[in-house]
Amino acid sequence: MRVWILTGNQENWEVAVSDKVWGVREGNLKKQWDKLEKGDLLLFYAKAPIKGLIGLGFVESKFKQDKPLWPDEIKANEVIYPYRFGFDLVYYLPDSWQEKNINVADLRLPFQAGLNSLSREEAISEVLERIKTKWNVDLAGFKIEKRMEKKKEKTTRAPSIHNQIRDKLYTIGQLENFISEKEYPIDGERIDVTWRKIPRGVPTKVFEVQIGGSIHQALSKLKHSWDLWNSEPFLIINSTDKEKVNTLLGGTFHEIQGVIRIITIDRVDKLYDHLVLHKEMLDEFGL
Repeated sequence: MRVWILTGNQENWEVAVSDKVWGVREGNLKKQWDKLEKGDLLLFYAKAPIKGLIGLGFVESKFKQDKPLWPDEIKANEVIYPYRFGFDLVYYLPDSWQEKNINVADLRLPFQAGLNSLSREEAISEVLERIKTKWNVDLAGFKIEKRMEKKKEKTTRAPSIHNQIRDKLYTIGQLENFISEKEYPIDGERIDVTWRKIPRGVPTKVFEVQIGGSIHQALSKLKHSWDLWNSEPFLIINSTDKEKVNTLLGGTFHEIQGVIRIITIDRVDKLYDHLVLHKEMLDEFGL
């Protein structure tokens, strides 16, 4: 498990924490991005309006995007930070940066770039101790293997809501006589569910289930599938995320605003229950 320091200003961090995503430029930072692995520890460093640590998380996924996200990208209408990665948020200071940030000026940490590798063991130990003391977040002795095993055990006990909805969409596709597939590959990423009409055809309908995590990343994958295959995109969300989705569709992803279908998870449940009952009754009647 590597440790990385992400450096940005308040405007950048508001976007990052909202979408749970960070990004870097081409060049030397791309080489650092290549070394990122799922489970790496991320330390969030603010360079303005204060200087200090304001949160932490773990790398969840890596991907390349071609849609502007950050304020300077939107202003220039171009992608400046194409190499991005999603993260699991562990702790973040929503406010009171001035009082609750962790001052690390004395540790001489590398925070000049947007993505900085921290390898000095003594510095890592001291940072973790300060995090434990000031934020009551104890990561000392943390092992990524234990974290992943805990996730695996939890998944074994009870499938996540995301996976339950994904599996129901997969079954609905089969019941509707589509060639239904889960985790369909698309340029280094994966679409949750795709439906095809013929074995050698491209997906005609694609589904992303976004419950928590980055809605921006989900819309980016759906936009890419629409560009690549002319597939009909579906985004499955909690009802509480509708406003954010509409904002993104009215701006960054306006090209698919007229073709994408936004479905809440309760509607997927109802359709699944209806189709399964319908199939059971047909079988019972021998039809």
